[in-house]
Amino acid sequence: MVLFEHSTIHCFFLFTFFFLYFPISLCSNYFQMKIKTFLEHVEEFMAFTQYTLLLPQPQHYIMQPV
Repeated sequence: MVLFEHSTIHCFFLFTFFFLYFPISLCSNYFQMKIKTFLEHVEEFMAFTQYTLLLPQPQHYIMQPV
């Protein structure tokens, strides 16, 4: 009886570990990728807005000789 309860507790922990840890780890990896791509988009947007803000000032688009 004691061995049975011990094994059921182990099975319970294994199942909870499997059903909780794996989806959480998968979701965290997914969200890390999403956050990384979002930050890349934000960096691109910031660079674009800085570029467009710099455009009206004439000293920034003086052509350099190639």
